[in-house]
Amino acid sequence: DSKFVPACTRDTFEKVVSVVPEAATQLKPLVDIVYDLADSKLTLAYPPNGISAYYSANITEADVKVVEAFLVQERMLQCNTRVFKTAPNTFDLLIASATVKSDEPKKFEGATISVKYGDYAEYMARVAASIKAAKPYNANAAQAEMLDHYATHFEGGNIEDHKKSQIAWVKDKGPVVETNIGFIESYRDPAGVRCEWEGFVAVVNQDQSKKYGALVRSGEHIIGRLPWGKHFEKDTFTQPDFTSLEVLGFASSGIPAGICIPNYDDIRQDVGFKNVYLGNVVGAMNFSDKLNHLTDADWEVYTTHFFTAMSINVGVHELLGHGTGKLLQENEDGGKNFDPSLVNPLTGQRVATWYKPGETWNGQFGGLSLPYEECRAEAVALYLGVEKEVLEIFEMHTAEDQSRAVHVLW
Repeated sequence: DSKFVPACTRDTFEKVVSVVPEAATQLKPLVDIVYDLADSKLTLAYPPNGISAYYSANITEADVKVVEAFLVQERMLQCNTRVFKTAPNTFDLLIASATVKSDEPKKFEGATISVKYGDYAEYMARVAASIKAAKPYNANAAQAEMLDHYATHFEGGNIEDHKKSQIAWVKDKGPVVETNIGFIESYRDPAGVRCEWEGFVAVVNQDQSKKYGALVRSGEHIIGRLPWGKHFEKDTFTQPDFTSLEVLGFASSGIPAGICIPNYDDIRQDVGFKNVYLGNVVGAMNFSDKLNHLTDADWEVYTTHFFTAMSINVGVHELLGHGTGKLLQENEDGGKNFDPSLVNPLTGQRVATWYKPGETWNGQFGGLSLPYEECRAEAVALYLGVEKEVLEIFEMHTAEDQSRAVHVLW
């Protein structure tokens, strides 16, 4: 993520802003920041190589790694946290919650770490109050449970409460109005573990959802065509809810074409997940300007088959990309969720490493975890998106249409 700098001079910018006196007064203190082109202000990264609201300006990547190790020891997830360095080897771990309180500081690897609740307290209190006000309008018991856990989480800051809300959300199958809220995606954290606020409300597109329902029902045997063995997949493929939504409101820095959540590994593996395709996000695209890198022939195919190819891509990416794969884990009692004689297909030797109790995918791989997972899901989409059965689900029945859809997909 790079800083957006106005493509005009500072003088021109100030003249435009001054047209509205109130705006000029409010923006004047920010003009210096807008035009600050120092290396430390141009990208989202660890200080001093960039800037991040997740960390204080005096923190280093080495400092963050110490705090991350502390959180692993304490069995705490980082989703709704920020880290501020208050003195040499002294850190405040801020947790978003309506409740304001502080735990006793703890010593860890030469550092002193204080866990403090109440980050963004005013906003968390307002969210919790609104969630409670929404409860009388729930459509079923799962939604009521979800709202209760949401409110408890935003009030107290405990991620376990948010996980409970997501379990209830996953169990709420086929709602006409779909919604989710919380600290969800960690793309903008240099460490790849702290999450950005996200909330959306959408209504279901019934016709498009039928296609995704067909893909879900065919999912288990389509997964069997992936080039690794069944032992690297979940023991049971739990059919998720997969719907096409028309977004009414999406509160975050960007709106994706599709979503596969929750991002909690244990819930995805043991309970399940939901996939959604945001139809009116993709549908807002237009083809008024030809893409320069496409030939005229390719542009014709692109404009006629883009939406179908995109539907296939998002469907397979979310359901069979993010929805496949198994975390090889050791349980608290020392048992494992896989056969110890399992062979790594890349080495020909027995699997030698696995996740120990308390370890997570994001926690172990940090900033690499999300881009790697997105590449994995996209690779699955390209691999399985050419399957005739998948193409026919999306009404590509002729050889010509199938060939064109695959051409655009790739």
